Amino acid sequence: MHAPAPAQPRRIWEVPERPTPAYIAPFADYSSISSIPRNALIIDNGGSEIRAGYASQQDPYVAVESLVSKYRERKRNQVVMLAGDATFVDNLAKTSIKAPHEGTDVVCNFDAMESLLDHVFIKLGVSSSNDRIEMPVAMTEPLCNLLAARAGVTEIMFEAYNVPSLTYAVDSLSAFYQSGASRDGLVVSSGNASTQIVPVLDGHARLDHAKRVSWGGATAASHILKLTQLKYPGFPTRVSYGQAWSLFQEHCYFSLDYNREIRDLASPSKLVAADRVIQFPFVIETVEEKSAEDLERLAKQRKDQGKRLQEQVARHRLEKLVQKEADLASFLELRQLGQTMPKKDYQRALEAQSFSDTAELDEEIKKIEATLQRARNKDMGIDPDEGKEPPDFSLVDVPDDQLDEDGIREKRKQRLMKAGFDARIRAKAEKAAEMEKQLKQAKEEEAFRLAHPQQWAAGLRSQYEALVNKMKDRKKARTQMHDRKSIASQARMKSIANLAADSPATKKRKIKGTDDGFGMDDKDWQVYREITTADDSEDEEDDAERLRELEGQLILHDPTFTDEHTVKVREHRKHTLFNAFLRGMAPDDHVDSLKLDDPEQAAQLHLNVERVRVPEVLYQPSIAGLDQAGLLEVIQNILQHFQPHERERLISNVFVTGRSSLVPNFDERLASSLTACLPVGAPLKVKRAADVRYDAWRGLRKFSQTDAFQAAGITLADYRECG
Repeated sequence: MHAPAPAQPRRIWEVPERPTPAYIAPFADYSSISSIPRNALIIDNGGSEIRAGYASQQDPYVAVESLVSKYRERKRNQVVMLAGDATFVDNLAKTSIKAPHEGTDVVCNFDAMESLLDHVFIKLGVSSSNDRIEMPVAMTEPLCNLLAARAGVTEIMFEAYNVPSLTYAVDSLSAFYQSGASRDGLVVSSGNASTQIVPVLDGHARLDHAKRVSWGGATAASHILKLTQLKYPGFPTRVSYGQAWSLFQEHCYFSLDYNREIRDLASPSKLVAADRVIQFPFVIETVEEKSAEDLERLAKQRKDQGKRLQEQVARHRLEKLVQKEADLASFLELRQLGQTMPKKDYQRALEAQSFSDTAELDEEIKKIEATLQRARNKDMGIDPDEGKEPPDFSLVDVPDDQLDEDGIREKRKQRLMKAGFDARIRAKAEKAAEMEKQLKQAKEEEAFRLAHPQQWAAGLRSQYEALVNKMKDRKKARTQMHDRKSIASQARMKSIANLAADSPATKKRKIKGTDDGFGMDDKDWQVYREITTADDSEDEEDDAERLRELEGQLILHDPTFTDEHTVKVREHRKHTLFNAFLRGMAPDDHVDSLKLDDPEQAAQLHLNVERVRVPEVLYQPSIAGLDQAGLLEVIQNILQHFQPHERERLISNVFVTGRSSLVPNFDERLASSLTACLPVGAPLKVKRAADVRYDAWRGLRKFSQTDAFQAAGITLADYRECG
């Protein structure tokens, strides 16, 4: 037997755990910073993260995930509010997590929005004696924000915080403004729940031609979560949304030629090369290693326990035998009393012991005596059949007219006993003959193997292949039986119809010799196997046992037959693509390298096709069942509304922003897709925001220092007058 080649070790990525949130101390100098001229409070209200700070600072002071949780702390009986990553620290807080945007681009949960703003303003150190924020507030919003969402946020800012003025700005355009490289460009912002495309000419956004694709980071994370749940329905641990988001960001990428790469992944070896193993937490059952003294002590305990159990069984058996002997003595005494007691009194005594007559009493006495005799023979090691004379069958051949009524009854009894006796003798003889035949065949086969090893191996190989084909045919027939249009199902119905059409044979028909002779050949009974749909589990078990026996003999004696020729390995090779897709097994990996009972392997996700399939939805939304145009089609539609010279100005500065654009190859795929549909020599240039995370906040901060900022805001007086 050849030892299996060890599987090539592959890199395993640990699923990232949510980090412990860093403590952000409240800003300590609010009074001095609020007195700075033209200072403003800048808030980038993103769908996944909120970033806030003062315009006098270079970077936002607070940046937390857009999550809040309120729960009542039991010990102090106080309401505790947590925000961002801190919502996952406490188990009670996890059960009440709320998101202001609820997986969309617009604010939907205004209570959660107000709680999140409370947390932000506390961290910014906002404090005043008249319960109001004393500096203007600038806040980002998504493109084409809903009027109801904007009205709700506006009401919170003016009613709850009494801000002097509130200015809104589109987040993607704020990032474009921060870049400051050009006044023309095509802004592509891939955010949390959507991807927005906004053309900008001469510093003005052409919102009448702006478009959006309903696909972003949150929808991609939800999609990869559904794919993994479908791929691994029995996964031992729960995959959270945050873990799915990390799978999308860290392991997915945009393919430069999706169709070609998908065709390449149809090869198991290339699929394994693209596979990434994601290890989730698992628990190993610790097995305590016992010393030699402990093992000896446990063995002694088991031995003593078995001895006590045997003594208990023997004591229970002895008690039953004593009870049987007492019953036998009582019944013998009762039968003896029948000779002296009056008949009526004796009948009442029989009925008191649950006997209807003397014959029933005699039958019970015989049973008890036989039981006691078997027990004594067992204790003394006596074979009950050894030296035992055959039963008396003298009345079997006597005619009935020579016997009285009791003799006829005894004859019938002896005839039944003789039939059973003959059957036992015949079974013993057949068993002995079968054992002798098997022993003889084994000796002949062993002699033939030693004399002609190649012929023996060829014969055994033919038996092995015939058995494999038989098992395949049975499996195929069972599968086809469930399809009423299959040939096997139609043959079954034909057999049933033929059996129903046959009329039973009558006496006249048998006398004339027209009987069809059904049943004389054992193959005739195969028709009932054909019409039944029952499971042949016993036959399958016998064939599987015979298959293992043949494999063992071939591996032991045939040097040309190895583990690679067994049915298990052949089936594994047949499903190499499936094994590569589901478990990351290469075609040359041994079948035993996969251990589903191993908790470490059971807690592993394999990402291969999903790595390119999930990002590709942005260009082909139909992959995820979305009835809309992809990113390239949307951009083509936008460019068609402009003159050729305007198109050149737009495509010469394709500006990419948004956290979902951080997926690898985003810029390269966008550039290659646009190159394929643009004229030859078009001045295409794809640029990226310097800091995708903070450029929207910095752009709004930059805008707050201009004169146009003062005129763009809504004042508290305007709100109270116009609502």
